[in-house]
Amino acid sequence: IVAQGSLAELRSNGQTRLVVLVDDLQAAKLIVQDAGVSKIKTAGKQLIAEVKPDFDVAGLNQQLVAKKIAVSEIRLEHPSLEEYFVDLTGEGFEVVR
Repeated sequence: IVAQGSLAELRSNGQTRLVVLVDDLQAAKLIVQDAGVSKIKTAGKQLIAEVKPDFDVAGLNQQLVAKKIAVSEIRLEHPSLEEYFVDLTGEGFEVVR
């Protein structure tokens, strides 16, 4: 056994990600940085950043909309149990069907 606890307890050990899909990537990136987020990755029109689990998504959404940035998607993504397992063990696994 490398870890034990409830699903919420196990997930709380991983890194929460902010995912934002917008029409103006550069303007949104500046606003996300102003919200205190430093490590931001971009993919297409999507921003992905590591944040604290209690990050104020609603507040960020208000800021983006106030700057006339169209937000198609905004959410927090919590690590899956598989991601947590890989972080703990350094190993992945594949399911063969």
